[in-house]
Amino acid sequence: MKYFFLFTLTLLANQAHAWLHLEPIVGYNRGQEQGSQLQGIGFGARIGIDFNSIFIVADAGYHTVQQGSINQATYNDTGLTVGGKIRNYRIWYGLISSASYSYSSGGSTTNITGTGSKVGLSTDLSDKMSLNLETRFYNFTQSNGAVISEIGTVGFLSLSWNL
Repeated sequence: MKYFFLFTLTLLANQAHAWLHLEPIVGYNRGQEQGSQLQGIGFGARIGIDFNSIFIVADAGYHTVQQGSINQATYNDTGLTVGGKIRNYRIWYGLISSASYSYSSGGSTTNITGTGSKVGLSTDLSDKMSLNLETRFYNFTQSNGAVISEIGTVGFLSLSWNL
């Protein structure tokens, strides 16, 4: 009985392996922060480990956006993301451990920092390319040393390459 159980377990078990997950990302942002619309291009990267159907990655993003009357503002974020793959789809959840938003107005630069989270869905376009839709939720808490409370929500439609 013991050998039958081991034999059955061996036949039904998936082969386990892990490899480096490296994924450059380019896309377009659209959302709202400080009560005004924002839109613009974004770049990112994910690096970590990829198991059969689960991945754990550190990720970073750099986004240049136009927001209301501000022609150029930048968002930067870094964090940790955990996701899974089911058939040709990927889903993930990430914690943004560090986010910053900066813009220049009237000769002075405003820097806002905070944290956040994100959720995403992706589908494979080919073996290496994916179409991603991600929503990021920022909770900004500091502006040049002053405590604030602002929430930003940004959608990010992107293409990524799994190298």
